[in-house]
Amino acid sequence: MDGETIKWGYVIAEPRPVEQIKSNNRMENLKQLEDEQLVLLFQNEKEDNVFEEIYLRYKDRIYNYIRNILYHKDEGSIRELIDDIFIIVYQEIEKLRSTKAFKVWIYRIARSVGIKVIRKEKSARIIFNQSIVENYYPANDQSYPTPEQWVIKNEMKRFVFEEIAKLSMEEREIIMLKFYNNLTFKEVSKIMGLSLRAVKYKIKNALMSINLKLKREGYLS
Repeated sequence: MDGETIKWGYVIAEPRPVEQIKSNNRMENLKQLEDEQLVLLFQNEKEDNVFEEIYLRYKDRIYNYIRNILYHKDEGSIRELIDDIFIIVYQEIEKLRSTKAFKVWIYRIARSVGIKVIRKEKSARIIFNQSIVENYYPANDQSYPTPEQWVIKNEMKRFVFEEIAKLSMEEREIIMLKFYNNLTFKEVSKIMGLSLRAVKYKIKNALMSINLKLKREGYLS
């Protein structure tokens, strides 16, 4: 297998051979490995310490994601869901063909678990966590309001939170994935199962709508 190109659905640019990863892992800290390398190593070795590193890297990200779309749930329930998600990841990770797609894959698993809970609680009002407003810092794009404009007043923060809460669940989720979890537009589109164009349109449309309402309320000039 040494010297061969590894393919998982498509060619991974210059992958490190499995044997090399196995050998180097005996000498270097797992924290120095890229996500793709960790996943590939675990797929071949099934070592618990490798999966533990994957878990440590993603547990907070997945927790924040689930907490924001299921904010009405208590802490214990959220923790149980996180455990369920990582059990699925542990059981299914060997089926992942492209290790480069791991980030999108794990978010899609988390989203699937969250959606199932929501469908079981159709009468529950899903609340969007206000922390999204506190942590909302868009990229340096002139089409978006600046961070300073968003956080200049506490009243404005509350207003933005209330307006985000009025968005559809899909729009709230997209905004949270993009700005709270710092994912790329492409990653968000794959997680949500939407085209890249649709994701960009929904984000821009939602933010422009909130921006317009902020101006009407006198928060922005």
